[in-house]
Amino acid sequence: SCLLVVMMGIAWRATITTSGVGRHLIGLALVGAATFYMRYGAVMPIVALGLAVFVTMPNRWNHRRQFLAALGLFLALLFPHFALATVELGAPWAIISLAGGAAAQGQGFPLVAYLGWLPWTLVGPVGAVLAVLGTGSIVRTWLRQGLARAEPSPSTEVDRLRNLVGLSALLQLAVLGSFIHP
Repeated sequence: SCLLVVMMGIAWRATITTSGVGRHLIGLALVGAATFYMRYGAVMPIVALGLAVFVTMPNRWNHRRQFLAALGLFLALLFPHFALATVELGAPWAIISLAGGAAAQGQGFPLVAYLGWLPWTLVGPVGAVLAVLGTGSIVRTWLRQGLARAEPSPSTEVDRLRNLVGLSALLQLAVLGSFIHP
């Protein structure tokens, strides 16, 4: 969904800005709720992106109140969904569970199969080249940052974007391959 791309842009701005973090996080909550209502299956990318923002943001503990406010707003915006699901199906997460169950029907797709398909089978030849280049770039950034931890040099905006995208993708791949398609 194009709303996930908008969320990624807002998330990146939240990780590189030094002021106005709260408004970016509130924007992320608003667009995240709209994305969820457009497609229930987007819940995993929304959650993964939210976690990735929290982990990759510098001085994240200084912004914990803004994170909690954004999370509270996101959950409040999803309250009508939870109420309807509870009334109709007996549990607030029932519609999401049904959607996940529908995705898991058919042949099992364990994480090992996902990794075997990457990148060629899932995204084709051009996507495979881009996926390999992107993965290499993310791994290089993680290694460089891990080796440079003794030095207090801050990460660049590009490093933060790589970390944000890489962590979000890794979380989604792990959860989808382990729980949704066991």
